[in-house]
Amino acid sequence: MVYSIPSVVIYTLTVIIIRFKWTTIGTSFYQFYMFEYAMNMLTYFNTLLSIRFPNLIGADSRLRNFFASQNETTFELQCQFFLQFHMAFVQYGTTTVVAINRMTIIINMEYFEKKWRRFSWLWMILIVSIPFFVTFQVFLYDVFFKYNKTSDRFDLTSGCPIFSLFSFLFYFMCGCSVITLVSNAVTFIKIRRLPIKTRKLEIQFCLVSLIAGIIQIIGTLLTLAMRNAVPNTDLFKLTNLCLPFVSDALSLAQPFVLMTFSEPIRKLVTGIMFNFHCCGCLVPTSYAITTIISINRMTIIWNHYLFEPLWRNYSFVLIFVIYFLPFISTGQLFESDCTFGKRSDDTFVLSCSLPTSILFTPLIVFQIGCMVCSIICNATSLILVVRATKEIKAKMEINFLILIIVTTVVLFLGAAISFILSSYPTYPMYSFFHTYGLPLISDLFTIMHPWLLYVLSNPIKKHIHRDILRLTPKNVDVAPQTGSRINVKI
Repeated sequence: MVYSIPSVVIYTLTVIIIRFKWTTIGTSFYQFYMFEYAMNMLTYFNTLLSIRFPNLIGADSRLRNFFASQNETTFELQCQFFLQFHMAFVQYGTTTVVAINRMTIIINMEYFEKKWRRFSWLWMILIVSIPFFVTFQVFLYDVFFKYNKTSDRFDLTSGCPIFSLFSFLFYFMCGCSVITLVSNAVTFIKIRRLPIKTRKLEIQFCLVSLIAGIIQIIGTLLTLAMRNAVPNTDLFKLTNLCLPFVSDALSLAQPFVLMTFSEPIRKLVTGIMFNFHCCGCLVPTSYAITTIISINRMTIIWNHYLFEPLWRNYSFVLIFVIYFLPFISTGQLFESDCTFGKRSDDTFVLSCSLPTSILFTPLIVFQIGCMVCSIICNATSLILVVRATKEIKAKMEINFLILIIVTTVVLFLGAAISFILSSYPTYPMYSFFHTYGLPLISDLFTIMHPWLLYVLSNPIKKHIHRDILRLTPKNVDVAPQTGSRINVKI
């Protein structure tokens, strides 16, 4: 769940962006990307309900009765079991068709792009419908949840001959993998022979197809190993351990691969995530992003031409880590009871049953680490600025350095207050810091950035004055009695 939920969010965000930008970026590749999104989300959530959750439910779990009660065949359970096999055919078929799409586009873009745009819906129908001739037999057998005492979990079981389904699926996977491999090989041979690799050929999408093909081949090899492995052996256990991750990669890797190779999508997604960050104050996220910006400023001042392209192209990776890595610690809150309680000073506070030290201790360590790193980076940046020549100083974005230094000072104050609250709960000023100091620092982290940018950045200030406040002087013609016209500024 640590990587699944963020991946679903990013995947959905890329699809929304593509939909809104369809008039400018709509191609046959994105048609299949959106189709693949729908199929992958159906696969992921079906796997979650029929495999992941039941496998986590033991005899002592609160949800035991829910799965134990589903011991009789229903159409819903048959659909869940049906989708486990059917969507595997669909995923492999989609990856193969996308590889063929890329190959034909590289061979003759003008001809095949129009054909793909017009008839892609037909391919999508075939991808979904053809596997039904194999997987329909699931509906002829009973399907129900059964408790496995040995592994202490629930399994969705069926009287359907699983081995025959696996055999059909395996041969289909092998065929798709071979076609995908050949298509990608032809595509890149064609690309290497091109005199000029123009942007119109959408070569970055070929790389996306290549990565998907590699994941497809890995899944095929794991399935082969699983078919030949003897139960309870190390090879059998290894394949069972790796297969869910490969399945997740087939379902959830697409947005990250697309963002890696497609600069327009990457800029749009990271821009939205940065804007979303300004709408809320997440303490670990705020500290982490301040530290990352300090590192950004230091590296840019050190070597602008080397580091600026790297930051532009790969900042989305750090943004993803900043947002979702703290969930490893803060996710514990979902397992505790949170309520509003009244304090001795007649104010209300939102508290949880989880001991404060469990959250504050790693937070303070994280804050101190971020603070030290930010101070070192800012000090290094200032030293580089002081030692630079006047010509170089004129080109440096020193105003952004000042902005991040001010942010670091606020970061230091927040770390100090958190330390006081954690280490001295009986301190006389505890209530003051908790009620007024901490919210003030939180608000500063959240809303001070636009004000700092307004004060320190002349282009931003001029833009606000000219386009928003309309304070720019206007030229007005005045006609005096002499008949001449003079130009007056008001």
